[in-house]
Amino acid sequence: MFAVRRFWALGVLAVLQSAAVPAAFGQQSPPGRVARISYIGGSVSLEPAGTREWIAAELNWPMTLGDRVWTDWESRAEIEIGGAVIRLGSRTGLSFLNLTERIAQMQLSAGTMVVHVRSLAGGERDEIDTPNLAVELERSGTYAVHVSPSGDTTIVSVIHGAAIAAGGGQDFTISAHQRAEFRGTNTLNVAYGALGPPDALEAWSASRDREEAQNAAGVTQYVSPDTVGIYDLDTYGSWQDTQWGYAWFPNVDTGWAPYRFGHWAWIFPWGWTWIDDEPWGFAPFHYGRWGVSHGAWCWVPGPPWERPVYAPALVAWMRGDRGDVGWLPLGPRNVYVPGYAASESYVRKVNLSDTRALNARLVAAAYRDRGRQSYGNSRIAGAVTSVPRAAFVQSEPADAHLVVLARRGLLSMRFSRRAPTLTPTRSSAFGARYPQFRRTPPRQLTNRPVVARLLPPRAPVSFVRQQAAIRANGGRTLTVAQWARLRPNMPAAVVRLAPARPFAAPRFARGRMRGESPGQPPMARHSGARAERPRWPQFPGDRWPNGVLGEPFTRPMPQRSAPRVEPSRPSGGGRMPRPTFRGHPAPPRLSRPPMYRPEGARGGASGRRATFAYPGAYVVPSSPPPMYRPLNQALAPGRMAYRSAPAAPPAPQPR
Repeated sequence: MFAVRRFWALGVLAVLQSAAVPAAFGQQSPPGRVARISYIGGSVSLEPAGTREWIAAELNWPMTLGDRVWTDWESRAEIEIGGAVIRLGSRTGLSFLNLTERIAQMQLSAGTMVVHVRSLAGGERDEIDTPNLAVELERSGTYAVHVSPSGDTTIVSVIHGAAIAAGGGQDFTISAHQRAEFRGTNTLNVAYGALGPPDALEAWSASRDREEAQNAAGVTQYVSPDTVGIYDLDTYGSWQDTQWGYAWFPNVDTGWAPYRFGHWAWIFPWGWTWIDDEPWGFAPFHYGRWGVSHGAWCWVPGPPWERPVYAPALVAWMRGDRGDVGWLPLGPRNVYVPGYAASESYVRKVNLSDTRALNARLVAAAYRDRGRQSYGNSRIAGAVTSVPRAAFVQSEPADAHLVVLARRGLLSMRFSRRAPTLTPTRSSAFGARYPQFRRTPPRQLTNRPVVARLLPPRAPVSFVRQQAAIRANGGRTLTVAQWARLRPNMPAAVVRLAPARPFAAPRFARGRMRGESPGQPPMARHSGARAERPRWPQFPGDRWPNGVLGEPFTRPMPQRSAPRVEPSRPSGGGRMPRPTFRGHPAPPRLSRPPMYRPEGARGGASGRRATFAYPGAYVVPSSPPPMYRPLNQALAPGRMAYRSAPAAPPAPQPR
């Protein structure tokens, strides 16, 4: 009996330990997605994970689990995560509680943030945790979240998309073009209303989105849209056809070479990571390969249909006779085998998503150390960069400490996939700007607990423990499993989990709230402590059929003009052109509220109730005002439809 209990306890312990390790590529690999600081305006500070010390934020710095950023007075910052972009306003504190291929969990301690979600694939979850609320972003769109300095008020504005807020033991749905204000901590008082005019941060975010949309039209033809940092490429270079396919040629000066104008930094858990000085210097140095074509350096991206996997630096290493540290950019036909411990599936994915000139057999042979790679870029003059060991460890700029290498010595040098076995110092973790004047947030903001739907993973290893472990391991980084054993047995932040509860519909009041103008509809008031479902059916995530907030479903809908006649399908086949509308048809007045369904959902003209692919997949119109079409008419992709009550069966006739 004792043996059985001991075996059961060991099994539970193993499961708990494995749950704290990233599971996308198994327990032996780091996460494949990071965030990038893509814009800095004013005074922006950064606290790398495990350091407990603030430094001046640096452009192109990769952010991951445990990193914190703070924007001071009249400052702004932009952080990109591939499928989304985050913009921070003045006096805003943000940190990442979890960041993997499927989860982006952010902690907003105070201030204002605008999140533009470009795409949200199935299984992905984006969550914003505040001191009194957890906000889940249900679909692509634009969201604004504001947290008061005291932390007891959160305002969520859904410009486009849909969100679900959890707090006070309740769930609240916020639809497109709605604004919800939540007051309190344990018990929430909620006020719904319409969106007002955009503030300065929202207007700046919209202008950045327009610039990004213009650049995305060209770059997404050659690169996966989930690649972090690609929307700056068309501004600083051009695309040309090469022997490896279309490649990007940067506008640089003579003598420029990849991985030369920047510095190295120690970032957990990957280790030595390249930080480039160029404003476009993120995607070309963490994805894809470099080559020379038409007499110039060019960046060769991976296939656009593959989701990219982040790498700290795609280089081969070399050690000079005087103890110098040198590196060489990998070519399109070179296999990247990381210096940190990683599984074979991780190595296969990071290579096949970053270059088209490799296959699984070549990657497996390189991973198992079968055969010697031939680095074609080593024969290019000026491709190898070498610096003294002290400059490398202290994160000094590489271009300021170049070591001139003889041409004859380069031909006889042997490159290695292993990173140099050097123990990082405090300057390695803080980058080239340490020490430097920076603004730090108030202490009560950094330690403020938040409400979360997802339980964050354990906090990262402190830098002091990292140094001791690497020194004991001979200067080599540890595996993910070894790092997991050193991580503290506590989450990355103090959180209060919000339990999953049924949707609570808001209760409406006739009076107006303070701050409303006479021309606005009355705002809905709701208290989470006494929430109750109204008498009419409630559809979470949907806007009111009459388009007016604070009114019940029984209000008659305004008359709208009829739509244009849709063009006929081309005789030669192909996709039917998208119809255009001058107005919206007027649905009939029903004794009960209409039900909405997307095109293709079950429950069409047969009269069955509409069903959805998964629980919580609610449907909202894509843009105001909502469009309604009878189900017996053809639907264009993405259009909405209403369905009337099923027809009554005919009365039986006497024989």
